[in-house]
Amino acid sequence: IVGQKAEAAAKAAAAAEQDLFYAPDPASAAESTLGGNVATNAGGMRCVKYGVTRDAVRSLEVVLANGDVIRTSPPTVKAVGGLDLTSLLVGSEGTLGVITEITVGLLPAPGPVRGITAGFSSSKAALDAANQIMAGPHRPSTRSRSTSAATRS
Repeated sequence: IVGQKAEAAAKAAAAAEQDLFYAPDPASAAESTLGGNVATNAGGMRCVKYGVTRDAVRSLEVVLANGDVIRTSPPTVKAVGGLDLTSLLVGSEGTLGVITEITVGLLPAPGPVRGITAGFSSSKAALDAANQIMAGPHRPSTRSRSTSAATRS
């Protein structure tokens, strides 16, 4: 549980010290706050595997326009009844309420980072290979494609 001004990179580093993993990684993670990430439903390169910020948020404390303070999820493991207010508020950019507290889910720390580079004869061949990889049993945490013009410079 963190406040909305908690720095995203600092909290991810604190989780890593406990062998845990905060998956969302927006490009601005070094400067961003968790509140800003939640307000905009920030993504990042790892969203290919782990989803966007909405997928990591478990509950919110929010101040509504009339001053009422609500919690979006009950303190139970399973909460399937009623509206999913957490998902509604994540990405609403403050239009529905002011987020004052965020409960995020952490994952076990992933294994070592590995990378590959491959060349393809055409864009179609590269995209076909990417589709096969994404459909396979070992989903990458990030994926990128460069054109030959970009790799020549």
